Amino acid sequence: MRVNLQNRPDLYKQTPEMTALARAVLIPEGVYQAELVDVQPFTNSFGQRMGLVFAVIEGDQVGTRLMESAALTGKGKLADLVAGMGELRGLAENELRGMIGNRCRIMVKHGETRSGRRFASIVSTFR
Repeated sequence: MRVNLQNRPDLYKQTPEMTALARAVLIPEGVYQAELVDVQPFTNSFGQRMGLVFAVIEGDQVGTRLMESAALTGKGKLADLVAGMGELRGLAENELRGMIGNRCRIMVKHGETRSGRRFASIVSTFR
């Protein structure tokens, strides 16, 4: 069972071992059945962010975890990800934590950092 976060470990302060593992087993692009398993608020150079951690629950990538983060705004990526899960209760941490266990599909695409490191990104969620 994979338990690595695969996208932008440079932003989420992962250990070097986690970063190396994420690069070694980059999840293929595609659509996956997933479950929201954690909510991680943090601050980085872009300001306050909220990370939604999803675990793939079906197929060859079962157990792979991906975190997608976004700014805490009502009209942006975070709101779109939450709305795609089928409900928009609010974007406060406690409201998002109430969604842990919700299942949805995630669409994963690959991107690249400025330094050329590839990562997996959740571009959308849907039922």
